Amino acid sequence: MDPNDADLRAKLSEAWQKAARDLMDAGAPAKNVFESLLAVGLAGHVELYGKRATAQILLGLVETIDREAGEEAAAIREASAEAARSTRN
Repeated sequence: MDPNDADLRAKLSEAWQKAARDLMDAGAPAKNVFESLLAVGLAGHVELYGKRATAQILLGLVETIDREAGEEAAAIREASAEAARSTRN
């Protein structure tokens, strides 16, 4: 997919989110829904682009999630420190 095609990305994202919500509304556990979406998506990607390309995409996702988690943890630490400073004053 062209990474610059924001409209297509938004439409696909909306469709997959709706499919996931529909499945969960029908009683499927969220864990199973999202694990199956990942498995099907990864299998399709491997089939089209190969294991190495898929691994590179996954590595990029892991790095992004790790960076975001670190930023969130830092923000929580800063908010906690600020709250502690304001209660002392």
